[in-house]
Amino acid sequence: MKTIYEHASLQKQRVATRIHRGNTATILRLAVLAFTVQGVVSLAQAQSTVNRDAATAVTTTGGTANHVTKFSGANTVVNSGITEVNGNVGIKTTTPGSPLTVAGTIQSTSGGFKFPDGSVQTTAAKGGSQGLVHDNTLTGAGVNGSPLGVANPLVIQGGNFAIEGIATGPDFTDAGVTGFGAVGGTGVFGNASIGVFASGRGFPSGTGVEGVSDDGNAGDTGVLGESVSPGLAGLFGGDVSVFGNLSKSGGSFKIDDPLAPEDKYLYHSFVESPDMMNIYNGIVTTDPRGTAVVTMPAYFSALNRDFRYQLTPIGQFAQAIVATELNDNQFAIQTDKPNVKVSWQVTGIRQDAWANAHRIPVEEDKDELERGHYIHPELYNHPKEDAVIYVRHPELLKKAGN
Repeated sequence: MKTIYEHASLQKQRVATRIHRGNTATILRLAVLAFTVQGVVSLAQAQSTVNRDAATAVTTTGGTANHVTKFSGANTVVNSGITEVNGNVGIKTTTPGSPLTVAGTIQSTSGGFKFPDGSVQTTAAKGGSQGLVHDNTLTGAGVNGSPLGVANPLVIQGGNFAIEGIATGPDFTDAGVTGFGAVGGTGVFGNASIGVFASGRGFPSGTGVEGVSDDGNAGDTGVLGESVSPGLAGLFGGDVSVFGNLSKSGGSFKIDDPLAPEDKYLYHSFVESPDMMNIYNGIVTTDPRGTAVVTMPAYFSALNRDFRYQLTPIGQFAQAIVATELNDNQFAIQTDKPNVKVSWQVTGIRQDAWANAHRIPVEEDKDELERGHYIHPELYNHPKEDAVIYVRHPELLKKAGN
């Protein structure tokens, strides 16, 4: 069937069309006589039969240029929310700037949006600050990328935030951005001046970055950092708490040099021992009988065992001994002269519940995976690939471009 569209006025014209139904010879004829139309007219044949010479009337309620029409009734045509301007189609906009421009939110109730090259481009974000925004008004994943054999399932450039996720739920499992990687893969990977930036807020405590190792394997790591010297694998500008043993190759404090704070740093190495040793010290002066009693903190005996003592007379030659060892958090000093100033030091080995359950071994064998590898292979004339960290985390060699 032919449909006749005319944008100009029609004055007393007879327009006819023929309709062939199937393979029959039936010919239906529509006739429109003597009318004037402003806008768009659609003629449609909806009945199975039409009187041969009857005139079919179509009613319009006015129209606007560039709008696609729609039926608002059985015989009434009005503007729709779709426009076509210079080959561009607009939905709820009269000024489409692309082949398809939509003013508002596009929602897919099933399936999704598929592009031939697998890319999604975002521009003109609100305020120029976010490249891709999802507000959690719908359920499911805000942004979900699966490699499926491609190098980058989701790439977003520009703006202050490439990806911004807002979790509205109070539970710790609600996440603004979540990444999952298969074995050997990476859930979230960033490569920039700041690869991944996270800021925590909330009550009673907010967490910028949280890492959890929950597989129970010896090599699993909640948060892993690596650097190429002299870079830093981790930098903390504030207090740090560790609820567990801390192992390191060396340690020190680093401050501005008190004598030249603008130009130098000052380092002091940690004092270490093969056991969990605590050190206590002080100065005491013996009385006219050459006796002095030193009282330790109330927690001392509960915290420590295996005590060791050192005494040093100050200011004169004298003998000093521990007259009575620690008992009820006190020990006594005796000098061979009265009024002797004595510097004392006592050490003890931790015996609290946590220390007893997590005693640090002085020596241990490397496990089968780490055997033949080194914490610092370069010190033993081995390549960096022989480092223990790369045995446990071989993906780091790829991430670093090695």
